[in-house]
Amino acid sequence: MKRIALLIVSFLTIFTAQAIDLTGVKIYINPGHGGYDSNDRSVWTIPVPEVWKNPEGYWESKSNLVKGLALKEMLEAAGATVIISRTDNTSGIRDGEQFAGGGDRDLSEIAEEANANNVDHFLSIHSNSLNTTTNYLLLLYHGYNDQPTVAQSLPMAQSSGPIQINNPLTVWTSPTPMLRGDFTFYGDNLGLGVLRPLTVAGFLSEGSFHDYPPETHRLMNNDFCKLEAIRFFQHFHNYFKRDMPATGTIAGFVKSGNELVDILKQPKFTYRAGSDDQWLPLNEATVKLLNADGSQVLKTYTTDNWYNGIFAFYDLQPGNYKLSFSLTNYESKTVDVTVTASEIAYTKAFLKNINIIVPDYPAPEQGDGATALNQYDFVPDGNVENPTWLNSSSIRRILQRNGKLYVLTNDPKIIVANAETQKVIKELDLTGITGGSSILSDIAFSADDVLLACNKLTNAHVDAMFKIYKWESDNATPTVLLTTPKQANTTNAEIGETFTVAGAISNLYIYYTVKSGTNYRIAGLNYKNETQNVTDKYMGTDSNYPVSAWGEHVKFVISPSGYDHIIVDSDVMPATEYKFDWLATDGTALLKKGELSIAEIPVASYGNTFARYAGHVFMAAPICNTDATKAGIALFDITNGLDNAIKISDKYPEAGLGTTRAGYLASSIVVDNYDIKIGIWAQGQGAATYKTEIQPVANIYASELSINQANEFRFTLNENASSVFITIYKEGEALTSHDAGALAKGIQTIANPFGPIDYDAWSVTASSRPVAYPVKISDDTPIFQFYSGRAVAVDNNPESPFFGRVYVSESAGGLISEGTPVNPRTTQKGIYILDAALTDVTNQGADSYAGNIAWGANVNANYQYAPRGIATDASGKVYISDSSFGNSGIYIMDAAHPASDFSPLFGGTLDTSNGRVTSSGTFIHDPIEDIKIIGSGADTKLFTYNRPASPVAGGIYRYDIGTATLPWISAPSATIYDDMQNGNLLQNAYGQIASDAHGGWWMCQYRAGTGEASVPALIHATNGKLDYNCSSSLPSSYQGAMAVNTDGSMLAIGTKPGKVEVFDVVYDASNKPTLTAKCSIDWGEATDYLQNMAFDAADNLYLISNYNERLMVYSLPKSDNTYTTHASTKQSTGIVPHTNTSLSDCIYVSNPVKDEIIINVTEGINAEEYILYDIKGIAVKNGKIDATQTCVDAQTLTSGIYTLLVKTSEGIVNKRIIKQ
Repeated sequence: MKRIALLIVSFLTIFTAQAIDLTGVKIYINPGHGGYDSNDRSVWTIPVPEVWKNPEGYWESKSNLVKGLALKEMLEAAGATVIISRTDNTSGIRDGEQFAGGGDRDLSEIAEEANANNVDHFLSIHSNSLNTTTNYLLLLYHGYNDQPTVAQSLPMAQSSGPIQINNPLTVWTSPTPMLRGDFTFYGDNLGLGVLRPLTVAGFLSEGSFHDYPPETHRLMNNDFCKLEAIRFFQHFHNYFKRDMPATGTIAGFVKSGNELVDILKQPKFTYRAGSDDQWLPLNEATVKLLNADGSQVLKTYTTDNWYNGIFAFYDLQPGNYKLSFSLTNYESKTVDVTVTASEIAYTKAFLKNINIIVPDYPAPEQGDGATALNQYDFVPDGNVENPTWLNSSSIRRILQRNGKLYVLTNDPKIIVANAETQKVIKELDLTGITGGSSILSDIAFSADDVLLACNKLTNAHVDAMFKIYKWESDNATPTVLLTTPKQANTTNAEIGETFTVAGAISNLYIYYTVKSGTNYRIAGLNYKNETQNVTDKYMGTDSNYPVSAWGEHVKFVISPSGYDHIIVDSDVMPATEYKFDWLATDGTALLKKGELSIAEIPVASYGNTFARYAGHVFMAAPICNTDATKAGIALFDITNGLDNAIKISDKYPEAGLGTTRAGYLASSIVVDNYDIKIGIWAQGQGAATYKTEIQPVANIYASELSINQANEFRFTLNENASSVFITIYKEGEALTSHDAGALAKGIQTIANPFGPIDYDAWSVTASSRPVAYPVKISDDTPIFQFYSGRAVAVDNNPESPFFGRVYVSESAGGLISEGTPVNPRTTQKGIYILDAALTDVTNQGADSYAGNIAWGANVNANYQYAPRGIATDASGKVYISDSSFGNSGIYIMDAAHPASDFSPLFGGTLDTSNGRVTSSGTFIHDPIEDIKIIGSGADTKLFTYNRPASPVAGGIYRYDIGTATLPWISAPSATIYDDMQNGNLLQNAYGQIASDAHGGWWMCQYRAGTGEASVPALIHATNGKLDYNCSSSLPSSYQGAMAVNTDGSMLAIGTKPGKVEVFDVVYDASNKPTLTAKCSIDWGEATDYLQNMAFDAADNLYLISNYNERLMVYSLPKSDNTYTTHASTKQSTGIVPHTNTSLSDCIYVSNPVKDEIIINVTEGINAEEYILYDIKGIAVKNGKIDATQTCVDAQTLTSGIYTLLVKTSEGIVNKRIIKQ
């Protein structure tokens, strides 16, 4: 086996001698682990995927030794005395000699050697591992946090941490070094074996996480390891107060600027999304170190083949240098860099692959949850303008880019105007533009925002040059990008009536017209800027594209379909998309892909523009009369092609801009996060711009359904409804529906429209405007003001008579002052109630319902708050916890009589020193942070999240209260989750629990940026066993605020101050969850924390914070804002028996069901298929019916109400299914 020393280039003397160096300092270096054995750490890499077999792959012992040997050489050169525990990567080898006994040296032996030599500083070098996503710096000293067994160990770690964390070449998951005592970190009083025997000062460094794949590959680069050694070297000078070295270092990485690591197709190479690690590291890139003016190459470095892109230059005198970066097929780059004595100058180089085609319509930067809608409303974004430039010259093209208009006129001029005010900013410099019948014929922008223009040639001879110019900026003088005599295999043609481009300047595709006689051909050029190489192609023959069909003033624009698709448009033809096939033979016809064929858009309308929005492709299209008068703008969704365009807005302005024939038409579309702006320019009529108007709208649903004595249907809408349908059922079959039309938010009473029909169930289906992104639907009025709000809960049980009601616990009471409300109120300690429409349904005003309970005092230091958690049951009772030590318990409020006294749920003896309640020595409960209720009637079960007095760990207890006599004075019925059996993860019990609706539980605890696998912000357990740990992927959960929606498919958590993130959740067959980011809500300032969250049945999200003293309600994105609420069984009634025979009688379905749904079809009925919908109207199962009996597996369905739709040749049958 090769000795590791032979793999390392002999280190040069990096730092010159100083007046005061490290002479007299004795340092012990322990490169952790020995070589290639079971006590080592072997990790997958791309070049060496096998682990525990190949010494050429990644082993922690190897990278530790590279760091240690480099550090030893530097320290000795600086005068220090160095003892190192090993110098080879063969177990037990030092300086070529085998230690007695072989194998790794005993840890105690290493420590004793340091003690015996009375070293001034002990350093053990390691790297860490966890879950392939975590990467932070951890320095461990022996002892408890801030209480090391050797006092100087802590200041040593405090010196090293800030220096070592200064490594921008890695991606940290925590921005600050973690300095910990090993007793505290490992939860025992033993600590680390190598630190345990030490009597000298020192620490162990876990420099990074070697199982985080990008870091694994960086650690395979010796120079990356050496940079860590240099930072340790800086630490020793800093700690021992010695003069810093006089020379410096340049280091960095080379990565692709337009290729993600994903192109490697290595699923194990995971990375932190959005970080530098998403970009492809470039192997074998050349990095040259040049002098300040670039005239001399001083050193050259070639990056390795380990997918890290790392480079480094050492022993550099302070001053200015240049770095040049190059790699075949990538754009070269040169940058300036300044070296400072004793420091590392870091440089990150991103080179673009010139063969990559930059998209012309990239996905915009949008907030999470952006949703494309089927209807948009716009409002004017300023006044209708009629600027002079729009009417004074004949216009050839108008383009919008980065808030400015670029207008090409026949003069020619290129006018730059403000896109909002229409005011002229300047005219571009046309110096040096010559040649052709028109020196400027058309303009276009490259994907990287470079303005280009072409000339026009008439009767072009064989040597005539078609020219393309570019402007690097609005203030630049134009330069020639390229010239070409190519005229699509014709002679004496007209070239350049129009042109368009795709991609960036580095790899540009150019398309232009060549008119030969009375027909067009389409020429294409592919220009590579790095090599200035041009490839040409032409499509079409003299019979394919007659001028009579395309028009004399045809225009090209690049299609959103890709770089090889163009849209051809003019005032005599509809917009038509074609594919330009670069692999086809010259002269082949373009492939027609689609044609815009909408009656509202006559051929006289042209000038469409395009943008992407939430995965869709939108088109802003001018709309005018056939005579080009009354021009306006409308939005279309062309995701499925021009020939399938869908109009998704009205025309603006509705009456058009004017009655003068438009000499030129242009449009614009800009996506700004969630918002859309569109514009119309009509020469002779004017210009107007519009922006989307997104009104706050809730995810609609009907609540508190009931039938009164007059047989009237009564319900509350939480939003204005565009349509409401009341449907009645019999034995699961939908009998008929009543269209109640558009109804206003609030309580609605509908007279019975059905007449004498017998039914046994009914529902209300309400629809409203779609929700494009998270929108706040609450305001600053007094009803949303809470001085110290602690919890919010929504009654989501449709069997409850108070379904939809919102309950808020106020733990202190006081005058609201945050946010300087116009009408502040003073709240009281207790409970507040709103209905789903967010009104004061009980007319309580500012007075709370306190239930005549002596609520405990709030003590922030140990999270004592009262009242605290809230839950509701199927009967409408409200359960409220008091987490204080002095009144620990749960109290029950009758929602029908909230002003009455609350009753205690628990009895027993309270220990006011810790809040624990017992009965004759039997444990009942500890202070309760959160509560949930599942089931109804005799099956009602209470679940509590306790903060035990000792040890500090949480758990979930179940109390079967359905048949119990209250107050409850016995032990919990069951322990649902025992945290001590799962690693003692819940060490901050300030948080929430939530059922996942599948039998498992979510638990969230307060973490402020320090969440990790040992103390995570969020966990999930099924059957009491942990099956999800967020580790450091969610490092924060401020105040432990978390909510899960009714079917477990969404989870919200307060990941940052003032911010909530919402995730979609899916569960595998074992109920293990996977989270995917859905949307985020920026609800407050960087100092604002949440206390609690809750979803309602329609997935509106309720947030309560005592920092901004508000209850906030947000609707989440929903393109189809429709919800069906089924009335409770208590509110379903009939009038006259329904005896008519119908198709429904020929379809019999088992009901209720447990494991399967059996569908029986009467002979002679041709049943075709079935679809099963859940209570929200979401299809959960479907299949074919090809027998008289069909069985549908129902084991995986959650309990509740479903609708089974059976399609037959005679019609459709609906059956109501109850899953037990």
